[in-house]
Amino acid sequence: MSFLDTLISYKHQCVSLGWLIDGPQHEKDEDDDSVDEGIVERLDRRLSKAREGLLKGDSSKARKELEEFLDKVEKLYKESQNHGQKGEKMLLSSEGYALLRYNAEYLK
Repeated sequence: MSFLDTLISYKHQCVSLGWLIDGPQHEKDEDDDSVDEGIVERLDRRLSKAREGLLKGDSSKARKELEEFLDKVEKLYKESQNHGQKGEKMLLSSEGYALLRYNAEYLK
């Protein structure tokens, strides 16, 4: 549980360091109808659901949510690389990507 809290803290640190820029996410989540939710909110939601799963003793739900979190981080980083090639601001830096991805992989 404490390592998941550390991962949540790392996500917040990425935002404060400018490694993760919040903005609209243009895709729908399979379990959510909200398209207006921002990137950071969606990542927060995944980590919160993983935490809830652990608190309830449902490790498979927690693992599923961490996998969804990792998928979002991967998609966001690929999208950011495309932005960078076009001279646009990257939504997720390579530093933020590494911090979030490798720590989430370890936790999973």
